[in-house]
Amino acid sequence: MVGHPDAEAWDGVTLRTSDIITDELGRRYVVSSAELTDMGWRITAMQAQV
Repeated sequence: MVGHPDAEAWDGVTLRTSDIITDELGRRYVVSSAELTDMGWRITAMQAQV
């Protein structure tokens, strides 16, 4: 991928609506939209209540 230098670390990753992502503190989020741009990922997500 051309663009943001950190984007190379995400090569091969695909995010889709309803995927669950977790941050470094263990909080979970449900993806409502995800778009890979030249600058990296643009993600909209809502924190999941467990």
